[in-house]
Amino acid sequence: MVTRGPQNQFPYLYSFELGDAVDDMHNVEEQTAIQEPPFPHTFKRGAERYTAGTAADYYDGYPQATWRFSFMPVASWQWIDTFFGDPPATSVDIFVRTKDDTDTYHVYSAKMHRPEEGSDMQRGIQGYYDLLLRFTQMVEQEE
Repeated sequence: MVTRGPQNQFPYLYSFELGDAVDDMHNVEEQTAIQEPPFPHTFKRGAERYTAGTAADYYDGYPQATWRFSFMPVASWQWIDTFFGDPPATSVDIFVRTKDDTDTYHVYSAKMHRPEEGSDMQRGIQGYYDLLLRFTQMVEQEE
């Protein structure tokens, strides 16, 4: 059993990470006030899944993932938003550590897409509700 350190300090309960480089990734839980993992998070091994006559599955396209935060404080969103630059781009190249469909963490290079204005994401007084981050064109990296 892992004993958790003080709030937002190592050891973290989960290992979802973002960064501009593999050796410069930061745990999402480390950021100001994000106190829950992205839930639900999804992972697809490819855009399309097929089943061969041997019952083996295979996939076309790149893996994709999504992270949904039921609530994200303003300061935490500002940390993520810095990856998009100024003026903000609609998508950026990033490195992400996320769980695959077997609940195993892997590092990927990916495109992270900025949530669209008018999407399900709603601004509240102290933060954002239903914030969804999408990752596409994911390529697994060596850790």
